[in-house]
Amino acid sequence: MAKIVVNNLNMYYGDFHALKNINISIEEKRITSIIGPSGCGKSTLLRVFNRMNDNIEGVKITGDVMIDNESIYNNDSLDIDHLRRKVGMIFQRPNPFPLSVFENVAFGLRIHRELKDGSLENIVEESLKAVLRSTPCFTKLAVFRSVRVETNIVNLLFMYSVLAIVAIATRSFAICPSMPVLSTMS
Repeated sequence: MAKIVVNNLNMYYGDFHALKNINISIEEKRITSIIGPSGCGKSTLLRVFNRMNDNIEGVKITGDVMIDNESIYNNDSLDIDHLRRKVGMIFQRPNPFPLSVFENVAFGLRIHRELKDGSLENIVEESLKAVLRSTPCFTKLAVFRSVRVETNIVNLLFMYSVLAIVAIATRSFAICPSMPVLSTMS
């Protein structure tokens, strides 16, 4: 059964025709890899699946994308927040919000789960501990010795934490534009 069906999808950035007549069916419970040279539209296509291009000026989309038999473009009653909870994005370079490490890690949990008092703090703490257990020793030492933690270490910890939390917190699927692989495992 198809999880995602793309029909005659065209996407434009102003006059630039970025995606041309895309038709694809992505089966449920499969891993699909999108392969192509740099700049060919792989990440652009993936961003279409959770409507990340909605706020980019000059973007025009024709055709349709169906996720779980529901149109995500030709559907006036679509709840965009629900779609974005269902279709997650994991980027090549961590891009934390201008919040604390705790708040960045907790962000996804707050959106995806109803939590009991105190459980958010426990999950964030356990996720960060799991990251430290799986991170090379030199990174652990740098984290524990630094008063001012290096940005790349924070980014590494943040990315690992996000991946851990996505695995724990969500029951949807994730898209990783840095390595265009779409997993529809639920």
